[in-house]
Amino acid sequence: MFGKRKALERSPQAQAEVERQCRSLALYQTRFCPYCVKVRYEIERLNLPIELRDLGQHPYFRNELIEGGGAQHGPLPTDRR
Repeated sequence: MFGKRKALERSPQAQAEVERQCRSLALYQTRFCPYCVKVRYEIERLNLPIELRDLGQHPYFRNELIEGGGAQHGPLPTDRR
C-alpha cells in the first residue's frame, strides 16, 4: 500500500531510550482498518517497539478496550501502566 521505506536509524543510546519510553505502550488495532494500517506503517517507519494488539484475532483485547473506556475499535494507543 505505502511501499517499504527504510526505518528511522538512531544511535544505540537513542534507540535504547526510545525502547524504554515505548515499553508500556500498546496499540489496539485491526488488520484491515485503513487508519490502523497508516498507524502501523508510521510505527514501523519510526522504528518504535510498540506492542500491537489485534482486535480481530483476540476478542479479549476488545473486552479490555470496552472495560477501559468504552471504545470498541482501533487504532487506539494506550499506556499499559
